[in-house]
Amino acid sequence: MLPCRWLGWFFFIHYYLQLRIPETNVASPVSSTHSTLEDYSSSDSEQGSDHSEPEITPRQLIASLMRMERSPRRREENEEEVVVEDDGNWLSSDSDEEEKRATLEEVFEIEPSIECVRDQPPDLNVGSEVIDVEFHPSEHLLVVANFDREIICYKCSKEKTEEVGNTHHHSDSLRCIKFTKDGSVLFTGSKDLSVAAIDTTTWRVKKQFFKAHRSPVYSVCAIDENTFASGDDDGTVKLWDIRRAKAVFKFKCGEETVNSMITDDNGRTLVAALDDGSLAAFNTSRRKLIVQSEMYDTSLSCLAVVRNGTRLAVGSDIGSLFLFKWGEFALHYDKVAEQHSKLNCLVPVGDGRLVSGSDDGYIRAINLYPHNYAGVVGRNSKYGIENISVSCDQRYLASCSNDEVVQFWDLQHLYQTKKRKKSCLARDLKNNLGSARERNPTQFFADMSEEVHSDEEYRGPAQRPRNVE
Repeated sequence: MLPCRWLGWFFFIHYYLQLRIPETNVASPVSSTHSTLEDYSSSDSEQGSDHSEPEITPRQLIASLMRMERSPRRREENEEEVVVEDDGNWLSSDSDEEEKRATLEEVFEIEPSIECVRDQPPDLNVGSEVIDVEFHPSEHLLVVANFDREIICYKCSKEKTEEVGNTHHHSDSLRCIKFTKDGSVLFTGSKDLSVAAIDTTTWRVKKQFFKAHRSPVYSVCAIDENTFASGDDDGTVKLWDIRRAKAVFKFKCGEETVNSMITDDNGRTLVAALDDGSLAAFNTSRRKLIVQSEMYDTSLSCLAVVRNGTRLAVGSDIGSLFLFKWGEFALHYDKVAEQHSKLNCLVPVGDGRLVSGSDDGYIRAINLYPHNYAGVVGRNSKYGIENISVSCDQRYLASCSNDEVVQFWDLQHLYQTKKRKKSCLARDLKNNLGSARERNPTQFFADMSEEVHSDEEYRGPAQRPRNVE
């Protein structure tokens, strides 16, 4: 019995000899097979007088096929020969440089991928795990706090990010950083139980309080250029004045971590979100507790002031967003639908929008009044979003996760998105905006033409198979 591949070659050559195709310069497996049969060709065909096809017996054909099987290297070299057409439609391996530089987008006439179009600063690799990020309130500067106890300041532009200053004054990893409203002072909190105030013009320490807490500091909040608040892992809130030697106010809110703190524009009211599921509001001028809210079934993780300072948005571990009226912190009055993932951070964008970072790695935009999700600003495919910050011109968003990279996102696409009166939660939670660097599944065929041209003639509908009754 002959192998199947030999039979295939036999029928192919037999069909080729019957067609009597004239000789061309095109190299193919048939030409390579014909070259192996030169020993069996007639003298007339060698001289090329009448171009008659040689008469080959089956035994000679099988012998030539066996010879080809014994020399696979020669067969592969013949198959890899370059095809050259007289009209120049088929290009050889020595093609022009212009053809080599042709991209898939140019060949198939489609739009470039979203990943190739960048309108924000390039992603920044710090070299150590990033703990917190904070944009300067009036300049295009980004401050990064990392796990190696460093605070690094970068100047950000669309083309590049370059380092302009740094400081190293804590003995353990940093936990939080926060600018004052004018950006002249940066307050820091660390795991080494200390808090400090940094002059942003010289990047030197103005004041550092050692052993400020009995537990590691988890959050800080700037009140003015001289006053700030700090919260630790044991639920203690302290008020500091850098002109004095020790804390001017102390209050024990509970037994669990103070996750976040925020103040109003005039700095009179300070609100703290606790891990035990409560809010605590303080009067900073009178230095006393105003009210502590009802206990919620979930931890309260992040805070943001919206609606011209009249509303307080509070994120939770279950993904719910609670809305409080400013000054009425006992119980929330409204609630935004859950996204089934912990909210780690919140920042206001404009007056009626929020941007949230969650444990599932998504950065989502939330519309207020009416309440719905505008879409996905960006996503970290490996880790959850720990902290986010918005630039001074509200154009760029910086995010950090449990890795060494700071990612930047362009918020211009969010501003071009109109608010919808009706929404679908399942769709909006996965709806990628233009800044997300990912296409939606419904946009898979968006850059393909509706009509696909074919070289074959249209011969009407396909005929019904004969074996089908």
